[in-house]
Amino acid sequence: MRTFWKVPKKFFNVSELQKAVLPKLDYNYEDLEPVLTKEIVEIHHTKHHQAYIDNYNRLIPQLQDAISKGETEKIVNLTKDIKFNGGSHVNHSIYWKNLAPIKSNFLFLLF
Repeated sequence: MRTFWKVPKKFFNVSELQKAVLPKLDYNYEDLEPVLTKEIVEIHHTKHHQAYIDNYNRLIPQLQDAISKGETEKIVNLTKDIKFNGGSHVNHSIYWKNLAPIKSNFLFLLF
């Protein structure tokens, strides 16, 4: 792979990036029933969301390696994938915070 220009390493402090981790939910998987089944919530949390985290964490060392080698094209491609998986992790983390058992939303339902 050709390097078109040298990437200044000072702009990429990838070594300080923390590993993404699956957030603990504020409720149990079955607490969202009957709207969402326990099985759906558990699969979405432990498999679907976890896949974005695994991909993000797998790509970070590859980015560190590409930066150290000055592989500009690879850096650009990896950052797209990191943005997608990292963004999906952030979006899912927000999603989980916006869900709550029906009994928690009782006052909201009154208005």
